[in-house]
Amino acid sequence: MEQIDKDLGLENLPPEDDSEVDWKAEATKFHGIATRNLTKLQRAQKEFDEYKTQNPLKPEPVKPESARTEEKQGFDHGELAYLIANGVNERHHERLFKLAKEMGTELKDLLSRNWVKNEIKELDEKATTQGATPEGGKPAASKDEGSVEYWLAREEYPENNPELARKVHKARGEQEKKQNKFTKQPIV
Repeated sequence: MEQIDKDLGLENLPPEDDSEVDWKAEATKFHGIATRNLTKLQRAQKEFDEYKTQNPLKPEPVKPESARTEEKQGFDHGELAYLIANGVNERHHERLFKLAKEMGTELKDLLSRNWVKNEIKELDEKATTQGATPEGGKPAASKDEGSVEYWLAREEYPENNPELARKVHKARGEQEKKQNKFTKQPIV
């Protein structure tokens, strides 16, 4: 604060209640201070202009467009976090990346579209049903009481249909022939 007062010449101001102030002399004094400050400013401006001409700013070299933009190989960590937060399974990430790249849209816009949500939901349901179905297992027995598979699964014979009972007996015999004749847990 004292430096500002000194620069403006306010440190030697007369007290306000002094009625014998030579206002013309004070005005002349402040006019001289303002002129001196203007001269300092002009000198600094001139020095700055000389410096700029001697040391011009070097513009950054412009890189070709292909060098500036790198091809993304996948989602970054922020986008992966967004996918996880929205409940998108990891097996769909590659498909969504390809879609976003083909369409030229951002991930947020892509996930806001209903057809994308429905496709993800269908793929999840398909994967769930495939995971629930045993591979290489026997097909489920039919619920039709007139079929051989039904009676084989129940391990009984039909009482009121002798022809079906013969078919069941024959099928059971074929199953036993296919089974291993040795025990699964040897005694030794």
